[in-house]
Amino acid sequence: SWGIRLEGPDMNSAAGWIKSTQDPNTVNNMVTVPNAVAYSGFTWSKVVGGTLVQVDTVPEIRIGESTPGIFFYVASYTNACGTFTDTVTIYSFVTGCPGPTAITTSTTCTEATITWTSDINTTDSYIEYGPAGFTYGSGTPVPSSSSPQVISGLLANTRYDFYIVDSCTIAGFSTPVKVTDTTLAGFSTAAFTWVQSATTLSNATVDFDASSSVNGISYTWNFGDGSAAGTGVMPSHQYAANGKYYVTVDVEGPCDTATFGDTVLVKNISVEEYTMNQSIEVFPNPSSGKLKVQIELISAEQVSIKVYTVIGQEIYLRELGTLSGKHTEELNLMDQPAGIYLIEVRTANGATTKRVVVEN
Repeated sequence: SWGIRLEGPDMNSAAGWIKSTQDPNTVNNMVTVPNAVAYSGFTWSKVVGGTLVQVDTVPEIRIGESTPGIFFYVASYTNACGTFTDTVTIYSFVTGCPGPTAITTSTTCTEATITWTSDINTTDSYIEYGPAGFTYGSGTPVPSSSSPQVISGLLANTRYDFYIVDSCTIAGFSTPVKVTDTTLAGFSTAAFTWVQSATTLSNATVDFDASSSVNGISYTWNFGDGSAAGTGVMPSHQYAANGKYYVTVDVEGPCDTATFGDTVLVKNISVEEYTMNQSIEVFPNPSSGKLKVQIELISAEQVSIKVYTVIGQEIYLRELGTLSGKHTEELNLMDQPAGIYLIEVRTANGATTKRVVVEN
């Protein structure tokens, strides 16, 4: 074996270095590695009852806690530039307390709720959590936890590990028990379609369908006509007048609320808009309540006559059977209050409505 050694002063050149044929094993045979010694300005201290208690001045020490628990050691070094410290957390899990049992977890998008049952001698519980696979001791601590414990500020659609530890008066701490759960995913989107499904003399029914929305839990509707809010995935709403209505739905999901709006066009709520290709005459108009309805049909048809109030209440119905050509029907509304009434003549081909005034 050989190496190189420096002879004479170091002149920052290769001239002072020569080849050595000494056996390093022989040279170092009697060398004893010294034990670590105290270092000026350096101390190790242990946190005991909230107070720092110095335990050593050697930079390298071995900790041998004899009881389970969580212990804190502080390394401190002081020199001309100041004092520098670092805290080391020691987790000592000597077999001791019974561990928590019957652990369950449930999650929302940003929270996890953990429940468990502790032994009767348990005095406190501790939770540490982090992304699945994290090293225990490097996670986020939740000291003095109690069941059920809610942990907030989590990320949606993320898998987490949770460690639960119980402490007791008999033997310190239990072995950590790990459970894993995933926060909910799915931010909401809102959408709906609509169709005017029915129309009467006084109103129109519009059916709404928000089933194409994504991740909806509850639905709140604004029908755009000043009426009370609606709920549900597929509500129906009655409009009292023709026109355009801006309708919105708020879709509340597990993580957020989404809103969608659309303009609904309501039409055909009008006596003038109900027609059929037959001749209908009502006279006299105004009247005292005794009226004649003259119907002229091109072909034989089943005919009915209905009378409504202006708010859509039916007060008269008569089936006339099959008619053809001219037919006159007499109506007696003298027992009705004075006002405006709507007379509807309906066949299989449609309906015609006439507005009449009754004066008492």
